[in-house]
Amino acid sequence: MFMHPAGKYLAVYNAYTPKKVQHTAIELFDLTKELQITHEKLKIMRDVHEFHQVAWEPVHSRFAVHTRSKREIAEGKRDYSIGQTRDGIDIYQCVHDIDTGFKVKYLGPHPSEKIVDVSWSPAGEMFAICEKDGPSMNSKQVWSNYMIISKKEEQKAPLAQDKYIKFKGRLMAVVNKEQQLSKEEEVFEFRKTARHEATDAKTTCIWDHFGRSFLIYGEKKPGPFDKEKRSIRFFSLWGEPLEQIERVPELSNFMFRPRPENILDPASKKKLEK
Repeated sequence: MFMHPAGKYLAVYNAYTPKKVQHTAIELFDLTKELQITHEKLKIMRDVHEFHQVAWEPVHSRFAVHTRSKREIAEGKRDYSIGQTRDGIDIYQCVHDIDTGFKVKYLGPHPSEKIVDVSWSPAGEMFAICEKDGPSMNSKQVWSNYMIISKKEEQKAPLAQDKYIKFKGRLMAVVNKEQQLSKEEEVFEFRKTARHEATDAKTTCIWDHFGRSFLIYGEKKPGPFDKEKRSIRFFSLWGEPLEQIERVPELSNFMFRPRPENILDPASKKKLEK
C-alpha cells in the first residue's frame, strides 16, 4: 500500500491472474470526502515483470508508477538497444470530474528506461529521477531534474463530407478529406532542467521541506565495515549546483532542519516566552 503524504489518496498494488495471464493494476481510493470513499481500478497496460513502487506528488494528485516491464518499440522508430526490459515510470493524475466523478488521467510515460529511483519535490510540479549510466551493476548513477509542462495542442480529425462532381453525365459523390475538424487537447511534457553525474557508487536524494533545494549524498554499501568516504552535493530546485562537500567519513544519513508548518497561536507564544 502507498498512502498519499497528505492522506488524500491510497494506492494498493494488485497482481491477479485470470485465464493464466498475469495482469497488474493499482487500486486507487479517494479519501478527500468524509462520508464517501470512491474507488477506481487502474490497469497497467504493460507486461510487468517486477513492480517497484507508487511515488506520490506530496501536495497535488499526481503519482508515478515505477515498474520493470517488457520494452515496447513504437511503430516506425528504430531500436538501438539490446535490452528486453524497461525500468521506467508512467505518470498519472487523480481528477474529479463533475459528470463522471473520481477518475485517473494518464499523463504519459517517461522516456528513460533505466530508472532506479524517483523523488517528487514537496512543492509539486517537479521531480528527480536516478538512472543507471550503463548495463552493469557497477555503472555510475545519474540524477536528473524534470518539470511537468502542460500545454494545449490542436488535434485534427478528418471530416467526411460529400462532394458531388459530374462524370460522364452523372453526379458522383466524392469524400473531401482536406476539410478537417479540430479540437484542443491537453498534453504533458516532462522537460529536463539539469543532469548530475554522481561521484559515489550508490546515492540517494532528499528535498528540503519547501522544495526550494535538494541534495544528493552517498549511501553506505552493505556490510559491517565502512571505510568509504562519501560526498554531499547541494542543488537548487532547478538543479543548479550550490555547494559540495567531499570525502565525508562514515556518512550514514542526512536530514534538513524541520520547519514550522503554521504560525504559532497566542498560547504557544506565551509558553515559549516563559
